[in-house]
Amino acid sequence: MHAREVLDQRRSTLAGLLATPQGPLGPNAGQLGERLRGAWESELRLVERLLAETPGDDVLATIAAWRSRTEAFVERSAPSRTSWTDRSGVVWNGPDVLVMLADLDDRVRRWLGADHEQTPGG
Repeated sequence: MHAREVLDQRRSTLAGLLATPQGPLGPNAGQLGERLRGAWESELRLVERLLAETPGDDVLATIAAWRSRTEAFVERSAPSRTSWTDRSGVVWNGPDVLVMLADLDDRVRRWLGADHEQTPGG
């Protein structure tokens, strides 16, 4: 599996989780369900942005660039102002973005490592 395919697969998973109006937990999930749905929506937006900004297959370079920019933004921001709004009107929370980027980076590296271990001579 190529790096880009790992993010494509994650996008499909997140889209599936969000396919029903109240998510897989149903209407009785309460605040926990709302928080999970919000996190999945944020991660889906991030994955879509990463894929859109990645030429070819080097999603790890795109993740690294996002991480670098986000860390710089958070470092120079006041503690209460670590979010920004993009051109589409989407609000991004810097610390949350950094957590998602670390998770996505880990997912891609684990898949690439697993593929590498299964490849003869790899």
